[in-house]
Amino acid sequence: MAITYKLLPQIETFFRECVVKPYEEHEVSETWTTEVTKQDWRYHTNIILDRGRTDFRKECNGLSQRDKIILYCYYYMQMHTVSGYHTFRLARKEHKLNFLDNILFVDFGCGPLTSAVSLAWHNLKVRPEGNEGLQFRYVGIDISKHMLSYAKKISDDCGLFHADSVFEFVRSSKVQHELPRIINEHREASGGKELTVVLNCSYYFASRSLNVAGLTTYITELVSEYLPNDKVCLVFQNPDNDSLNETWEQFKKGVKGVLRELSRTSETIYYYDVTRQRTGLPHISLRREYLLNDKWLKQSDIKRI
Repeated sequence: MAITYKLLPQIETFFRECVVKPYEEHEVSETWTTEVTKQDWRYHTNIILDRGRTDFRKECNGLSQRDKIILYCYYYMQMHTVSGYHTFRLARKEHKLNFLDNILFVDFGCGPLTSAVSLAWHNLKVRPEGNEGLQFRYVGIDISKHMLSYAKKISDDCGLFHADSVFEFVRSSKVQHELPRIINEHREASGGKELTVVLNCSYYFASRSLNVAGLTTYITELVSEYLPNDKVCLVFQNPDNDSLNETWEQFKKGVKGVLRELSRTSETIYYYDVTRQRTGLPHISLRREYLLNDKWLKQSDIKRI
């Protein structure tokens, strides 16, 4: 039976304030009128956003990078937030994976903070009473400085995170040096205890600019050299489309020495869309997987399917 998701009130408020309102109340200009107001969703998603794979470092037909981000959030952020929530929820339900307690969450291709919102939603469902927001250390990695600035603003304004959460945003070109520093700082702040690290790849492998060979080498070195005695889980989600997952299959083969497949699932889920762009229930054709290092995989409470 297919699963249908409805946003929690706190998450729905976030979308109305931080996603719908910036789109509906955007400053009227000749370019916005021509490229957005007078066009339909097909033009927006296919021409301007390249089906979510556009380069946010560049303008498009006179629309600024920020304009494109506002459009992207309006058309794709809720879809990806729902699939992220589903992915985190099922990790807990199917495998008893805990992504909520003192984690270092490393978000590759972070976009506008989508996966952090998904995890905040998951936190609200698991801990509905007296919830002060998700507490974690978050590292958002993206190729676009404009997207990172937008993600930072959302982290400051949305009210979904605990006051003690720590957010850092890193350009992809600097991650090789910055991430080891962040890991060491988090280890010191944790008193040298074993770390729980989530490497999140939400629709990241659909990117046109991904250097899969470089990423494979980097993740292998990161897990083996900087996290050999810590728990590491790589969370993957992408459209259930073989052509969009070719680089993922290459990556999995390359990292199998340090990360092993826990499970692979393809499914269709539905959700109620607060933007009401289209009639009916939108659906997501989703592929999700979890890769674990031996430290986490060998724990007795992990279920493998």
